[in-house]
Amino acid sequence: MRQTSFFRTALVVVMCHGLLASRECDKHLFSELRWSLSCATACWQAVDNGTVSFPLSWSSVIKAGQPVDEQHRKTCVRFNERGHAHALTFSCDGGEPLLQSRAACDLLIVALAAARRRHRFDIWAYVIMPEHVHLLVWPKEQSYSISRILLGIKRPVSYHARQQGLCGGEHFWLPGGGFDRNISSAKAVHAEIDYMHSNPVRRGLCVEPAQWRYSSAGFWAGLAEVPLVMDRTVPPKEQ
Repeated sequence: MRQTSFFRTALVVVMCHGLLASRECDKHLFSELRWSLSCATACWQAVDNGTVSFPLSWSSVIKAGQPVDEQHRKTCVRFNERGHAHALTFSCDGGEPLLQSRAACDLLIVALAAARRRHRFDIWAYVIMPEHVHLLVWPKEQSYSISRILLGIKRPVSYHARQQGLCGGEHFWLPGGGFDRNISSAKAVHAEIDYMHSNPVRRGLCVEPAQWRYSSAGFWAGLAEVPLVMDRTVPPKEQ
């Protein structure tokens, strides 16, 4: 009875997550809902095949319900829509704080600047956390690939980090596509920027967003010396 009650609750939670996580009410909402239903299915499978037992963590349920080859690779559905901005999140391998050093962060800053020139996209916001990255980009080409943009960012960081001994394992980045959300309204753009900038504050790493060195908060606050200059093509806030 306790298991049945738990998973009924889990089903409601993940479906609500799908509704709340997407502020764009179109096919991207459908993608979020499909992901949520997949998580719920994984919960039921985990109990049916006896691979989990109580007490258990949410992550262990999802992992147990996935095929073995999917436990190390996250599928990310992308929509390369002209004119849309993309809120991207990608993590270090194993959730390790590989970006806690200044050397690793500087590698990422250099890679972001180079990828921006090569793949012709604007950067509107970013924040480098110790174990993951938030990035808001706006591709300028009519035809583009977020996957290629991410590859252009992540590959040089991984290569040079291994060369400099900044990661202990084979990978610097967590394999998979990370998180990618299309944004098409000015209101959602500014909400995303505020969310990104508040990450270090919520974690207790600083008091004010602009105090966190590896964040675009300093640039938008008017600081003169920042690691990476943002592009001033952000749409104005909707009145």
